[in-house]
Amino acid sequence: MAVRIAYFKVHHALLYYSAYFTVRAEDFDIEAMVRGSQAVKAKVEEINSKGLDASPKEKIH
Repeated sequence: MAVRIAYFKVHHALLYYSAYFTVRAEDFDIEAMVRGSQAVKAKVEEINSKGLDASPKEKIH
């Protein structure tokens, strides 16, 4: 299965990421992504400043 996923990721990237983001859309902060790299960096710093108070979902990213 890993080989199939890797194959599609490399050779059919548009299809792969279309499916990926369809399934995982809830895991992304779209507003921060749309605002650009500075907003994403600010969000990362915000999560890091929470330390142990950050949720498990925030710690993954």
